[in-house]
Amino acid sequence: ENLELLTQRISFLKIDLDGFKKFNQFNSYTCGDKVLEKVAEILTAELSKDNAKLFRMTSANFVVMMFDVTEWAVLTVAERLKCAISQQNLGLGDESTEPLTACIGVVHKAAHTMLSEDELLQKMGSAVQQAKLQGSNTIYVMPEESSAKGECFESLDDANNDSS
Repeated sequence: ENLELLTQRISFLKIDLDGFKKFNQFNSYTCGDKVLEKVAEILTAELSKDNAKLFRMTSANFVVMMFDVTEWAVLTVAERLKCAISQQNLGLGDESTEPLTACIGVVHKAAHTMLSEDELLQKMGSAVQQAKLQGSNTIYVMPEESSAKGECFESLDDANNDSS
């Protein structure tokens, strides 16, 4: 059967590595490529049991597509990916620097209301920028309706504490 007919909802996670442009300015691009390869390995390993596809975008950006999973499951995966990157201690320089972290923007779309490629890239970019406005190592979920307010999470623990 056709995948498009089976898919009811698609979620996109755009992962942007914090401070990576600065890292490339102070180090060689060869070194940066090695870090990006390691990040791709980390993400691939983390996604191995999920119904997800990983793509490398420009420079320090990756996109994950997930099919027919709940918003909470997508948020859980985003948190896992964010933690996996920061816990690898891939420092962006000498030993005294902070570990590599990432901001993740999340966009959910019903399959029948898909956007054009340009519109989707713009929405994912906006979601990542909203996460970055909250600081490094954060997740922002773009609302499906333009009038709704999105949610930003530093971690799932923070999200759980806010609701109690």
